[in-house]
Amino acid sequence: MAEIKQIVKKLVGRHWIWSLIFFIIAVSLLSFLLTFSELVAKEIERLESVSSSPKRIGPVYAKGIYITSWTASENTRIDKLIDFVLRTELNTVVIDIKDSSGKIAYDSKIPYIDSWGTKEIRIENLDNLLKKFHSRGIYTIARIVVFRDPMLANKRPDLALKHKRDGSVWKDWSGLS
Repeated sequence: MAEIKQIVKKLVGRHWIWSLIFFIIAVSLLSFLLTFSELVAKEIERLESVSSSPKRIGPVYAKGIYITSWTASENTRIDKLIDFVLRTELNTVVIDIKDSSGKIAYDSKIPYIDSWGTKEIRIENLDNLLKKFHSRGIYTIARIVVFRDPMLANKRPDLALKHKRDGSVWKDWSGLS
């Protein structure tokens, strides 16, 4: 035991306090690194489980392009448009899901749509299309035309805009109600 004390005394010398401080710092650093690596691993696991849709934090400054429902139905065109958006400062696409003809361009589950005959499925799988954009961090906006709907005005004139003077269904300059 005495020999060990002499060896330690020679190694440490008069600076034993510095050796103690170094030991404490080394143990603390090792403990911090182990804890930090566990936290990083947990955060990576948490982020992998989060959905890939964009999350809004504060206002979104949307810069986007408009896509007709016909374009949205073409996978090769969509892939090219996604590539274009990712190469530019754009971050948003506006997708026409109900246009001025009054046609609903996706498989809506609203019961009235079938009875009014306004469904014309152009976008086969809207959920997959949205996931495709969201997985790349692209915001999506649905364009739904509401004041120009000749099909609905024909089926349900009680819902259409009317002239004040005679109560007839109002039509725009091109004859669409």
